[in-house]
Amino acid sequence: MTRRKKIGDVYEIKTSKGLAYFQYTHEYTKPPKWGSLIRVLEGFYQKRPTQKELQSIVNKPHRFQTFCFLQAGIREGDVQIIENFVIPEFVQKFPIFKGTNSMPKKDPLDKIWWLWDGEKEWKVGKLSIEEQMKYPLKQLYDVTALIKDIETGRSFSDTLC
Repeated sequence: MTRRKKIGDVYEIKTSKGLAYFQYTHEYTKPPKWGSLIRVLEGFYQKRPTQKELQSIVNKPHRFQTFCFLQAGIREGDVQIIENFVIPEFVQKFPIFKGTNSMPKKDPLDKIWWLWDGEKEWKVGKLSIEEQMKYPLKQLYDVTALIKDIETGRSFSDTLC
């Protein structure tokens, strides 16, 4: 039987660069349902870090945050639960996301952006790269796409981390 996900769970995922880890931080259940919010942790590892090392990794800033079909990844065996850790204070609040309707390969500096706080959206126009890096990109991943973007740190022309 597959264990249900719990806030704070840290998962291992295999990539071409080694093992990567992410922590499940929030569940967004308001319509439309975005599902599981995760934070992709720093680094690629050739072997699983110890519990003490993982705790240290969890307490550091993450690479990026995103939504994913986590329960499907668990069910399919694509991700493996490692441990449950307290979510660091700096990521306990639901983040403000950026989004765009511009073409995916368009230059990020020419895109028109909007922000979303989980309740409302508002248009902000163009953002500098520095401003873009302040906000996670609002998107929903399956495991295959998540692995690709963990490996590259990019989603199409947008830098994630």
